[in-house]
Amino acid sequence: MTNVLLFIAVVVVWGLTWFAMHLQLGAAPVEVAIFWRFALSLVLLGGWLCLSGRLRRPATECVPWLIAMGMCLFSGNYLVLYRSAAYLASGMVSVI
Repeated sequence: MTNVLLFIAVVVVWGLTWFAMHLQLGAAPVEVAIFWRFALSLVLLGGWLCLSGRLRRPATECVPWLIAMGMCLFSGNYLVLYRSAAYLASGMVSVI
């Protein structure tokens, strides 16, 4: 039963992602929308990890790689996705 609930939660969250992107487009520049989206997720996830005692500091030698991964995977990826959402149908963006 737990796996079914987790699956449903993932489907609902990822399924509604296009709606959140649709609401953000046009209200602010793409870069600002991405910044606020990740800032909110940082506060929520980081706060939960701090409160639960699960937040751990990465090894010093891993920090440059983590920064590079964050810039490429999250920032760059979302920047391209948000820019393309202005030209693609919302259903296509949610599949991508």
